[in-house]
Amino acid sequence: MPASLLIVVGIVVAMVTLIFHDDPARWTTAEGQHHSTSDLVTGTESLISLSILAAVVAIAWIVLGPGAGSARSALSEDRLGDALHPGVDREQ
Repeated sequence: MPASLLIVVGIVVAMVTLIFHDDPARWTTAEGQHHSTSDLVTGTESLISLSILAAVVAIAWIVLGPGAGSARSALSEDRLGDALHPGVDREQ
């Protein structure tokens, strides 16, 4: 999977975790009707979303980080692989 696609997917997943979640505020009326509200974001949901975004930023930093500039090429993918699997010899 190209690193740029991984970054975009990560950002979308982080946003989705804030939108599609278990509603923390629920109540039942005297008539037995169930209601809930989705306008609350819990600390857990925020932490999950921020953790995903931190991982996306780390991957972007590794792949596109300092020194990549306009010389970015297929080597960027190798930089991600090297960061995820240090010590693996790719010259075989």
